[in-house]
This record gives sequence, structure tokens and C-alpha cells, in this order.
Amino acid sequence: MRRSEGKQTSNCFGWLEEAVKIVAIVLFIVPSCAAQITNVTNDQSTPIPGAGHDYIKMLSETVNPSNGSASLRIQTPAPKGRLLTIPFGFDHDTNGIHHLTTDPNGSPIWAIDSTPYSRGGWSYSIPLVTYVLGTDVVSNSLGGESSSCSYYSGFVYKDPDGASHALGIAAAEPYTPGACLFPLGGVPNAGDDYYRASTPTGWGTPSATVVSADGTVYNFGCTPCSPNDNGDAMATVRIEDRNGNIATSTSDNSSGAYTLTDTLKRPLISTSSFASSAGDTIYLSGLANPYVVAWKTETSNFTIPITYLDGNCPVPANTDKRTVVSSIKLPNGQAYTFLYGTDDPSNSNPYGLLSEIIYPSGGWVKYGYGMNTQSDAFQTTISSSNGQSSCVFLYGTPVVTKRTVSFDGSHVALQQTFAYSTSWNSEVLPKIQTGR
Repeated sequence: MRRSEGKQTSNCFGWLEEAVKIVAIVLFIVPSCAAQITNVTNDQSTPIPGAGHDYIKMLSETVNPSNGSASLRIQTPAPKGRLLTIPFGFDHDTNGIHHLTTDPNGSPIWAIDSTPYSRGGWSYSIPLVTYVLGTDVVSNSLGGESSSCSYYSGFVYKDPDGASHALGIAAAEPYTPGACLFPLGGVPNAGDDYYRASTPTGWGTPSATVVSADGTVYNFGCTPCSPNDNGDAMATVRIEDRNGNIATSTSDNSSGAYTLTDTLKRPLISTSSFASSAGDTIYLSGLANPYVVAWKTETSNFTIPITYLDGNCPVPANTDKRTVVSSIKLPNGQAYTFLYGTDDPSNSNPYGLLSEIIYPSGGWVKYGYGMNTQSDAFQTTISSSNGQSSCVFLYGTPVVTKRTVSFDGSHVALQQTFAYSTSWNSEVLPKIQTGR
């Protein structure tokens, strides 16, 4: 196994915080051409409350020193329903914005997470399931013909707190007389330690059901559905707790519009769109004025350090262009403002990640970034005119190396620095190379 270690120091109060250590195994094969996140690995994981290690938190943002990510959660005041109350807010995570996948030939390329309800690491905190459409070409050795079968896989659930969960379910199109390379009939039931999930075994419109540990059932579908190998998303259509209280919602994947009706039949949340160039308007029950979200384009330009374990497959420079939130105007007229790499005159953030959060009160949090040089592993098989070749490497990911906090916008109240190192267990490296 491997060990990732982040150390942080503070020069504000003269105290030291103990290093946080996490043990994780990062081994994944990403479906070809999948642009969105299809698993929850080290460079894509988001904070889960009570998940076995501490986070560094203040105001509404969190730094995870085990993998160097920053997360922001801006909650809105949601009126209480009958026992069942669904929260709403604005989420941002730096992990997963830059992630590696493969082109149709298996060569490493960069992908941008983009669904009807997520852009540039931003999303609304609504229950959401993302997935991708894959296709296998199956050869019939008897007749010499080939056919194809499709499947939905890469199901990831984003819970109301903004945490991501790999569900492990899949639905596959039946194929006769051969068999799809994907498990015939799919994987109808799976989940993780927090949620169990299921999807119909028959082939058709994608759907999923997720059940939480407290017995709350979330049903998911999409309107309209547009499954593709770049990914799609399903918003929850029905939520029922174990006492029979029901909330329903409607959504439009074309515009990202979403409306949630709570257990008292009130339109609790109503959004005009998601990531619209004209901005998004969000109405909440009980508030006279809406929230207004403005967006802009952000870019990145960087390369990553690579240590090859098998083969040699070049990874191109990351030159992503994506849509991010520039401000959130509150119903009282005040606003949050967000700055990124291109807003930094020192050009110390070529990753285009979140550099500064300016709060309505004038206080702020600033981030500096660096590279954890061997934090993750990648494995792929590349097809060419010369046949197939394996390529396995360790690579670096951008991480938060400095965090500075000001409560009044003028005086620094806290400054922390972080250093990271990853120790790969000698027993794990051969397994990564062989795919075991």
C-alpha cells in the first residue's frame, strides 16, 4: 500500500499541528473518453464528515491535508419540512477538476468534469448521480461478425452534504449469441459504507435508487436523458424517509433548471439554470429576493511530474478551459467573490484553482499551491499499429501548500503551510504494474 502524508505548520500562534496520515491504495482504470469523474479515488475524493481523519476547517471552507484539496460549502437557510428537510447550498471542490483519462487508443489525456449540474469543481448541493455510457465491440468467432453492446457505468452519488460516493452499480445491454465484455446483465446492486444503490437490470432509460443508512430512499432519473461517453447526470426525482414523508423534484438536463417541492408541497428550491452565461437565479421559499450566481472562464497551463513503472506514454500539458463561479450575490445584496489562478498577478497558481474566497463581511481565505510529486498511480493499455503496450506510472497532483485567513480583510489571523510526501509500499508497486 502507499502512504500519503501532509504536514502543516502555523506561524500565527506558535503552535504545531500533528501531521495527518492516511493509507490509501490508488489503482484505477478509467473508461475511454470519460470526461466526468467516474470513481472516488485520492485525486477525486471530497470530505466525508467523520470518515476517520481530521480536516482543517474554518468559516465555510475545508482543507484536507491527506490529499491537499480545498472544499467550500455555502449553505442557504432552508425552511423545515415535515420531518424530512432537504438542504441546499453551493459546493466547490478543487479535487477532481484536473483528472487523467484516456483517448480511444488508451493514451493518457486530461479531462474536464462537466455535467448538467457541475462545472469547474462547482455544483449545487442537491442529491445527484452521475454516470457514463460505454460501448463494447464483441466479435463472434463462429460467424466472423462483430456486434456491440452498451452499458451504463461509473455511477457516483453526490449526497446533500457534497460528499461523493462510488456506487459500483452498472446496467448492461443484453447481447446474443455472445456476451458483452462488461458483466452480462450489469451490476444491479452495490454501494459503499454509507449508501446502498441499485439500478434496473433491463436496458433502457438510465435510473438509480440510493438508500442512506437512516432508511431515506432517493430515486434518480433525468429529463431529458442524453447519455454519452462524456457523462451525464441525474437529479433526484423523489425522496422518501422511513416515516413515509415525501419530497419530489423536477429537472431539465438541457438548462440545469431544478425545482424541489418539499413534504409540505411548497416549492422549496427553484433554479433558473446552471452555469448560464447570463447567470443563474435561485429562489428559496420564504426569501423575498433570490440568490444570483455569476460565471466566468478560467484556464490552466501546467505539466505534472511522472515516474514510469512500465512503458512510456507521454502525458500532455494541462491546458484546460472551464467555467467557474465568479460571485454569488445573496438575497440581502451582499456577495461572495471568488478569485482563481488567472487573477493572481504573481502567476503562482498555473493550475487555475481557487486562489481566494472573499466573504460578504470583507474577510478572506487565500490558498497557495504546489505539487505532490508521486501522489497517484495511473495504468492504461495503448493500442497502435504495432499492437498493444502497457503503460503504468506514478504522477503528481496540485495540492494546497499555504492557507492564509483574515477575518477583517486587513489583518492576517492565521497562516499555515503544508508539505506532502507519498511512500509507496514495495508490495503494492508490483500489483500496480501487473494490474492485480
